[in-house]
Amino acid sequence: MSDIKDISGIGPVLSAKLNLLGIKTIEDFVAYKTKKLIEVPGLGEALVSRLKASASVMLAAELVHKKTKKETHRANGKNLTKKNIKKSSEKNKDNSKQKGEKKESKTKLRKEATNSKKTKKSRKKKSKK
Repeated sequence: MSDIKDISGIGPVLSAKLNLLGIKTIEDFVAYKTKKLIEVPGLGEALVSRLKASASVMLAAELVHKKTKKETHRANGKNLTKKNIKKSSEKNKDNSKQKGEKKESKTKLRKEATNSKKTKKSRKKKSKK
């Protein structure tokens, strides 16, 4: 919520007068009845309508900004989620490939070890004969 002082044309003196009426934000100012605002010293009908128009534009811009920001966050959230899913599936593929390669290398090492044992045994047998 924006402060009443953010409206162009409302300074500290007018802001203090409006605060006494309970008007502290732009939303409060726009919602307040024009007839009651005209009764405030220093505010005429033309000034009140100009200030209300300005305040309404500011509120509309604020709403658009909030909506755009939310949509951007939602879109980014969806994109991030899709990216994270894609990355995690790629990592899983890479991990499974690496595991497969590790298994293959372990199997090769076992075969080589077994072969070397067999070779040693056959050498011993030959040397005994």
